[in-house]
Amino acid sequence: MLDDTYAALGALPVQALAELEALPSDAPERSLALPIQVRLHLAVPTEPSQQTPDDEEFLMETQDVYEIWRNKAMQEGARHVLLRLLRRRFGDQLDDASERRIEAASSEQIDTWAERVLSAATLAEVLDD
Repeated sequence: MLDDTYAALGALPVQALAELEALPSDAPERSLALPIQVRLHLAVPTEPSQQTPDDEEFLMETQDVYEIWRNKAMQEGARHVLLRLLRRRFGDQLDDASERRIEAASSEQIDTWAERVLSAATLAEVLDD
């Protein structure tokens, strides 16, 4: 179905992408359009010989959006796994404050904490800065 949608649209007009980029970063239109852009980006043929000039231009225009989405999705996945490991290992020690701290942490901090999960004796040792 996505391929049908992509074929019906051709490539999302570059002008529409430029208009989305011109909006403030917190504009609801941007967050609503992001999943559509990512899905269309993924629907473009990966084989260069099968791509039209519109496909190539669309890929170039959406590459940054796709990479941001991909990195955010990977970061959210790492947070989810860390929280599951901490719940399994430390149970009730994991309180709301710790969960909020994990949700606000950088990806580097998440990686550091994930490495400590197996060797730390307490939750405090894991989350120690």
